[in-house]
Amino acid sequence: MCEYQFKGLNRVLIECNYSDKKLIEAITAGRTLPSQRERLLTSHMELTTCKGFLEANDLSHVSEIVLLHLSENNSDEPYFISEVERHTGKVVYAAKPGLTIDLDRI
Repeated sequence: MCEYQFKGLNRVLIECNYSDKKLIEAITAGRTLPSQRERLLTSHMELTTCKGFLEANDLSHVSEIVLLHLSENNSDEPYFISEVERHTGKVVYAAKPGLTIDLDRI
């Protein structure tokens, strides 16, 4: 959670680590330990929380959003990108090795 709102944003780099649905699927399938759920709930940003944070901020000048720290077991990169794009109307990337974004560009 983030209790702050930011003005003048032109790019947003934000954690989007897991979705509750994918987390429960991973626990059920044995890919994630049930004990990890409590830690994730308090220390990592869930997809719905990420979208809520973006909604609470002025994105009118934002050119792109980069999703950070996607969980290997508890996320779905194409779905997360699609959901955030649909929710914000912005270009969205998922950070991964080799991704280069020119942050000097306006």
